[in-house]
Amino acid sequence: MSTLSRDGSHSAVVEIRLEISGEVVEVAQASETSLILCEPLEIAQPCYGVVFVTVDGEEFRRDVFFYEGISKSSLRASYRLEAEKV
Repeated sequence: MSTLSRDGSHSAVVEIRLEISGEVVEVAQASETSLILCEPLEIAQPCYGVVFVTVDGEEFRRDVFFYEGISKSSLRASYRLEAEKV
């Protein structure tokens, strides 16, 4: 679903979530190498997760690896794409 403003511009509806260790976590922002979580999360060891981005109802999936785990002391969590494992 998208919205159209009075001037005719388009605004996409975007939702981002992370599925990790059996939990679903809301994400505020995503980039190529990190996420900004909405709430603190602690996962001490490196782990795999899946980032889902939905834009106007179309869902995209990205398998990721949190090589430093996730620290509740920061909302930012750095990752690599799973295909980039070394």
